[in-house]
Amino acid sequence: MKVSKVIFTSISVLVLLVAGIVFFVSIPWTTLFAGIILSPAPPKPEVTYAEFPFEIVYEIDGETFTVNDVYICEFGGIGANEGQGKYRQWNGYVKKTREEGLFLTKIDGRKIYCSVGSPEYYMSDPDYTGYPSHEPHLYDVSDNDKFDFSLEAFENILQEHNINIISYKLSEPIENEYK
Repeated sequence: MKVSKVIFTSISVLVLLVAGIVFFVSIPWTTLFAGIILSPAPPKPEVTYAEFPFEIVYEIDGETFTVNDVYICEFGGIGANEGQGKYRQWNGYVKKTREEGLFLTKIDGRKIYCSVGSPEYYMSDPDYTGYPSHEPHLYDVSDNDKFDFSLEAFENILQEHNINIISYKLSEPIENEYK
């Protein structure tokens, strides 16, 4: 009888010790999660969908291309994470391709894109912290769809193939209310 009492006591102490450690370690995460859940959601936009026509004229290897398309902006709901708390989610894509940027060409395993803006800018999100206006800029994505941060290699491709934005016409952002 005494041996079973010692085993029961030992197991009880071990379980309480493990539970105490788990509780102690989870306090910061539980507090953070509760803070995010209980924080107020940002106001929703009155306009949740809009289309923004654009024209980009660019050059690759001496050949000039003109693209007329539409950039679509859609409200994606309210998201939350530990870095921002609750925030508005936006989706933006080029209408014909449904990609975030305008695909220009593929060279040496890199897809070269032109950015035509961000949905936060076009939809006049009050939490937008980018530039007050947009100019298109080029960027690349490697074949495995991960951003390649080799800026020197990217710049060499742009120079070797004479890739330039010649002109552009982008739409202005809308006036939007958030309630």
